[in-house]
Amino acid sequence: MNRITTYRLPLMFVLGLSTLAGVATLLPRAVRHRGTQSPANLLSQSAAKRIDLVIAIDTSSSMDGLIDGARQQLWETVAQLGRAQPRPELRVGLISYGNTSYDAGAGWVRVESDLTTDLDSVYGRLFALSTGGGDEYVARALQVASTRMTWSSDDATRRMFIVAGNEPADQDPQVKLPRALTEARSRHISVNTIYCGSESNGEVAAE
Repeated sequence: MNRITTYRLPLMFVLGLSTLAGVATLLPRAVRHRGTQSPANLLSQSAAKRIDLVIAIDTSSSMDGLIDGARQQLWETVAQLGRAQPRPELRVGLISYGNTSYDAGAGWVRVESDLTTDLDSVYGRLFALSTGGGDEYVARALQVASTRMTWSSDDATRRMFIVAGNEPADQDPQVKLPRALTEARSRHISVNTIYCGSESNGEVAAE
């Protein structure tokens, strides 16, 4: 049965440009290359007075049966960051992508919520999303997150992007993954992934 692959939750890791560009996929093998982080280590590394977090979720049809688990893991990460001590000022934004009911000109990417401290609103939008279609442009979602969200201008703010999906990250015919990663890094945004899928997937080796 399909389920979200977790590997010591929440599954978050900062990717270097060469790692994600070389692997070009949202797979646990990339995690093994860089190493997973426990929630305690994640929180200690994210200790900051202000945290801006943008979460992106694949809403294509291939996420049928997986999207609920993806939502839960994304929101658990939000909750863990919100419980960090000292308590940070946490703003969260939401992007969905891959649903062909969205605007094709935008690469099937849609901003559901800009960065906000109103976490209840973001939660409601996240759990109201439905699946449909199948063009998953991860690089476009990252580019939109980097350029369209109102990130804090305070240099002390920790800026994070997490994408949850089950398809290769290099499918965008217009925005290349290295370019999107370079743009994010130039804005001091760490890029993180959650792979969603079946453990029986031939590309997913047991850890």
